[in-house]
Amino acid sequence: MPTRATDQGQRPDLLLESIAANIRRWRVKRGLTQENLAEGLAVDLRHVQRIERGSLDIRMTTLARIAAVLETTPGELVRKAKLAPPKRGRPKKSST
Repeated sequence: MPTRATDQGQRPDLLLESIAANIRRWRVKRGLTQENLAEGLAVDLRHVQRIERGSLDIRMTTLARIAAVLETTPGELVRKAKLAPPKRGRPKKSST
């Protein structure tokens, strides 16, 4: 009988990856930059960057605050998702 989360196939790193991917997806969907999200959460930009990379384990209260800023629910942020590979370098400037 499974007793640990890893025995049940629920690896913590996969959960963090899903949360990170969903936070990024919702942030982009809302037209926010990482800086905008950081300001809304009253945290440092690097904190948001670590969350979106899936390299920072966050508390449930932080997840709820992120969901509120993104105008979604914490449940939407923990759904299974895959983190896209990081894009290296600075974004290209738009030609206007």
